Amino acid sequence: MQAKKSITQTELGQISELHQLWLEGKPGGQYADFSDMNLINLTFERMDFEAASFRGASIRDCRMCENFTSADFCGAEMHDVFAGYMALACAGPISAIPI
Repeated sequence: MQAKKSITQTELGQISELHQLWLEGKPGGQYADFSDMNLINLTFERMDFEAASFRGASIRDCRMCENFTSADFCGAEMHDVFAGYMALACAGPISAIPI
């Protein structure tokens, strides 16, 4: 079994910019797909990940305080995630692990 890929905060910012272009239907845009990734110690503030995929992702020690409307969290696990202002309308199911 392959290890899950991890990304840096800088890479997250680049993915966010491309996803925003995709949301706006602009050239060069790219759908944000975090499926089966390790997302560790990242800050998703001031980023719009509407309709992005987090399927099977392991999300740990992150701040997720923005728009995740219609995002797919099917099979995702969240540990120690701050989600104070996280918009989740129509988002897929999330497996929250109590601490």
